[in-house]
Amino acid sequence: MKITLLFTLFQIHKTYLNILINKFDNLTKEPLEGAVFKVELQNGDNIEVIGEYTTDSDGKVNIKDLKQGLYKITEIHVPEGYKLTEETYEISIDTNNFEYELN
Repeated sequence: MKITLLFTLFQIHKTYLNILINKFDNLTKEPLEGAVFKVELQNGDNIEVIGEYTTDSDGKVNIKDLKQGLYKITEIHVPEGYKLTEETYEISIDTNNFEYELN
């Protein structure tokens, strides 16, 4: 089953940004609750795990107060009946990037 992820970046003040992940079923267009994403910040050769985030009943998870930088987002768990996405998404956050849609 194909899943579409929508990553939305929005600035909350000069230094920090948020990533909003929307996960839904491509066939039914229903939000998908219970998907878990690991978010990491890459700084040169160092990788810092920011956390693991689970989509809510609206298929959303809001990751707040992120600094500018290169983030890796990996889906690590999906609800029963869905296939885990094998791709790791890289998002470079700066004040000029606001929305990513990944299919």
